[in-house]
Amino acid sequence: MRPTYVELVHRLRHAGIGVSDRRAVKLQRLIAASAILSGRLQANPTDLWILRYIWDTEEQQEVLTEIVQDFVEKSAEDIKSSAHPRSRGDDRPDPEKLARDLARIGARLAESGLPDTERSYLRDQLGLLSGRCQWVREQQQQQHLEKQVDDLWKQLGVNR
Repeated sequence: MRPTYVELVHRLRHAGIGVSDRRAVKLQRLIAASAILSGRLQANPTDLWILRYIWDTEEQQEVLTEIVQDFVEKSAEDIKSSAHPRSRGDDRPDPEKLARDLARIGARLAESGLPDTERSYLRDQLGLLSGRCQWVREQQQQQHLEKQVDDLWKQLGVNR
């Protein structure tokens, strides 16, 4: 595992992401914690997933995700069976949770006498949720959620 980690740190440094020796040592503790949370006493390459989140600027996020995910995916299949769930790199939104959040916004909008500040807050929340709906994997679920979003925009008086 150590050679894999060293290679990953070198690749990150080569990509322009600052990983000091001190930071690399501290990250080893997080990698060990991932292994323990997965019920293992020894780390494996799937525990490197945590390095996806060490970015300093937003521009580094995509680069980090690509490099780290490449290392995680190189893991043997037998290792992946005991991998931490977050190592899979599938951060797609849960359509059921999105539907519940949209229903909550719809219920709030249906209340009478809603102050403008609350309407503004709901508008912001709806904007965030509408962006997440685009990433739902199943097309039918995505279309249903987008229809809900459009209906809520109409309730808010916004033409899309």
